[in-house]
Amino acid sequence: MKIVDINTLKGSDRHGSCIECEKDFAEDKGMKRIVFGTDQKRTIFLCDKCYHDLLKEMTKKRLKEMGVEICRK
Repeated sequence: MKIVDINTLKGSDRHGSCIECEKDFAEDKGMKRIVFGTDQKRTIFLCDKCYHDLLKEMTKKRLKEMGVEICRK
């Protein structure tokens, strides 16, 4: 998996819309392009908020797998 900040790309590679909320690059300059695989590459785009929500969910899942309970007040 490769994660690229769209701001670092040039030309037509700078265009995309979030797979979750459908924001496009013009609305969110913090958008990420995520490329999965090596042979058959699959690409998705996530806006800054959806990207950070994904990271939070991945962290929660990983902590639960390690037996760590997340306490919320």
